[in-house]
Amino acid sequence: MSALHVSRVPALYRRILLPHRVLPPDLKDLGDQYVKDEFRRHKTADSKEAERFLQEWEAYAAAYAAVLWQQANENRQNSTEKACFGISLPEEKLDDFRLS
Repeated sequence: MSALHVSRVPALYRRILLPHRVLPPDLKDLGDQYVKDEFRRHKTADSKEAERFLQEWEAYAAAYAAVLWQQANENRQNSTEKACFGISLPEEKLDDFRLS
């Protein structure tokens, strides 16, 4: 495992968990546990799989963090309305999560 990879993993892990701080406690706990479990599952992945794993999580961190911070600010400004977090998924993406 390269030194770059070794330093990249903890930095990415922290970058993913940071925006979870603005979530309500139950969503924060759920998100934190999911990330923790995924990183544990891929701890022994081969280099090709590990690289793909990191690329996907880096894309997630870049896209979702910005959305989450924006939603947290909007929720603070509209404190009388129900808080809303996350992004809408098209039907095709939802199908990816369904069991065959």
